[in-house]
Amino acid sequence: EGRTVHTLPAGVLQNETVSVWRARAESEGQGGPWSDISSFTTQFVTIGPPTPLQPTGGVVTASLRPQLFVKNPPTTGSAQDIGLLLVEFEVATDDQFVNVVEIGRTTARDRGETGYTLLEDLAPDTQFYWRARGTNENLPVTAVLEPGEAIELPSSSGSVFETSSDWSPTATFRTPTAAAATAPPPDDSP
Repeated sequence: EGRTVHTLPAGVLQNETVSVWRARAESEGQGGPWSDISSFTTQFVTIGPPTPLQPTGGVVTASLRPQLFVKNPPTTGSAQDIGLLLVEFEVATDDQFVNVVEIGRTTARDRGETGYTLLEDLAPDTQFYWRARGTNENLPVTAVLEPGEAIELPSSSGSVFETSSDWSPTATFRTPTAAAATAPPPDDSP
């Protein structure tokens, strides 16, 4: 196709370092001339896991559709390199996240904390587990999953280096009984 791509193994390059490179063709043990030397500067993009703020510790929520809050994920790299920073929330009925009931993504808020209100009512009087991660991947914004349903992710393109953090520590909450769950969900402030 007229071009050759070589990817260096992970860990070879250092962050914020100037590197130089050159290339040449080889055929049957004979090498051609080296290309001119080129250079580039590395600027790694990293996104750390957010910190769950509320609800945590198994508290009983005021609604069957509670709002989850996290401290925004820490990042390195320029805003241009990171692109749109999202916080992805995952809620399940088990601490291994086998029985996921909702996955939601929202844009990280500038104020340092991000909230996400669940899209559908959860089962009353049930223990739930949730976690979050930071990402800049080209993902759907929200998804409500039927039991056993998978979500199809689109392929990505563009100049932004796409990455996701590890998951945050797992937090827990309990939904109220159906009779106590008539209050509307709170607004977008902790």
